[in-house]
Amino acid sequence: MSKPIHAFLVAALAVAALAAPAAAQPQPCKLTVAPTPPDPTAPAPKQAPYESPMRQQCEDELDRDDAWWFNLEGRLRTHIHEQTSKEVTTNNRHVVIAYAAMWLLAVGFVVILWRKQQAMRAEIERLESELKKAEK
Repeated sequence: MSKPIHAFLVAALAVAALAAPAAAQPQPCKLTVAPTPPDPTAPAPKQAPYESPMRQQCEDELDRDDAWWFNLEGRLRTHIHEQTSKEVTTNNRHVVIAYAAMWLLAVGFVVILWRKQQAMRAEIERLESELKKAEK
């Protein structure tokens, strides 16, 4: 392999290896909204949070009606799954960087193997020509 190509590949792989950890820093989730800090000058709420007077009746009905319970549970599971998947997919920069680094390494490896194969073919041809000359 020629020295400039070999040096270029080594330099490119070194830069990719050094840049990957810095670029893969976790990004804050874009879906979450930072809570607003409480206003120290605002008066404290005097009322307890609202609680429905029919809450106990609803819980009793949920205990009796299994189909309704499973329906609600399935809807909540779907909602939570969708929310979690959105959070995961918004923080995928590190995955892209990891794939890019792996492709760079794979391409570099293939290029190095190809260059060595070319050098071996040239050496075989040279040896064959020397053998033919020696036979004559």
